[in-house]
Amino acid sequence: MKKIIMTIAVGVMMLTLSSCGKTGNPEETPEETQMDAAGELLDLFINGSIGAVDSADQTSEFYITDLNMDSEEWDSYSVGEKVDLDNDGEEELIINGPYGGKYLDARDNKVYEFAAGGGTALALSYTCYDGAVWIIYSNSMNVGYKCYHMKKYEGADNLVAEMAFGEELVDRDNAESGMKYHLNGTEISYDEYTDLCSKIFGEADIVVWEGEYRNILTGNMIGIPLTSSKFEKIYCLGGICNNSCYINVGETLS
Repeated sequence: MKKIIMTIAVGVMMLTLSSCGKTGNPEETPEETQMDAAGELLDLFINGSIGAVDSADQTSEFYITDLNMDSEEWDSYSVGEKVDLDNDGEEELIINGPYGGKYLDARDNKVYEFAAGGGTALALSYTCYDGAVWIIYSNSMNVGYKCYHMKKYEGADNLVAEMAFGEELVDRDNAESGMKYHLNGTEISYDEYTDLCSKIFGEADIVVWEGEYRNILTGNMIGIPLTSSKFEKIYCLGGICNNSCYINVGETLS
């Protein structure tokens, strides 16, 4: 197999986020003071001084020392960047890890687990779409099936919009039966589906989750529905890319 030369453009997310209207103000305001307080709480979590609680179950708490941090194992965690993921002007903390890791939000003098990956059926990532940041949960458990569930928040405890779309085999028992596509429970055409994906994921040749990307690196194309092994832009969902990013492949996979 030829050596694959690539650059992982994690910065693409920061560039797209800038298009969502996230700009700073040089003067300190009450809102900025609140942002500073939230950032300090997240820093306290990073250094192990406080824990994070589950937004759905506040009796459940974990500390950063409870996570497998900074090891070489596939299921290890590491501290990522701070990004406004819920469109409230305050930055959340990304904990890179398996299936997209965890997103943490600070409010009301506590740190909350805002979102978390939960296996191949619930891989976590985010994107900028229609002028806002959306959280994506992707499901690629089975060959010939991909489903994306997107959520938009205005504050981590205020869900304001959802959408679901995906592709699957016409006949799940026949890999040659062709594909069908859906948006919010309604079947749509291939052109409508690819147009939607281009708006959400950009002009990528293929969208993969982190497990499929690991397979691509080793030349294993099983479960990856390509008509050709030659492509230049991959959009990787979560985890290995420190969340959604593009990978530019310099040579044909063989």
